[in-house]
Amino acid sequence: MKNIIRLGCVLLLALGPAMARAAAAVTDHEIGAILSARCAACHSEHPALMSSAPKGLTFASPATIDKHAHAIYRQVVELRAMPVGNVTNMTDAERQAIALWFNERSGSHTMKAESAHLP
Repeated sequence: MKNIIRLGCVLLLALGPAMARAAAAVTDHEIGAILSARCAACHSEHPALMSSAPKGLTFASPATIDKHAHAIYRQVVELRAMPVGNVTNMTDAERQAIALWFNERSGSHTMKAESAHLP
């Protein structure tokens, strides 16, 4: 019995940080960093990949990101349409972070991983 308790304690100590991070909220700062790295090539004041931002949509401010949160979630997570052709190499982990961020802010506790094609 003592060995089982010890094994449980060892597992808890080893997995604790990973489990805590998985349950932690995704911050607006983290989302801003993802959008800056993966979306700003098109959605910025001076896009690198085109002459102007599509639909005039830039992610320069938290207010703009907040206003377009659902569209970001839909295009990036549900449809996987953005970034177009995944030209900026957005990872599944980044898509998952956007899904968690959106679901946290919308009060949903169920991530739609099946529609996002995430593991």
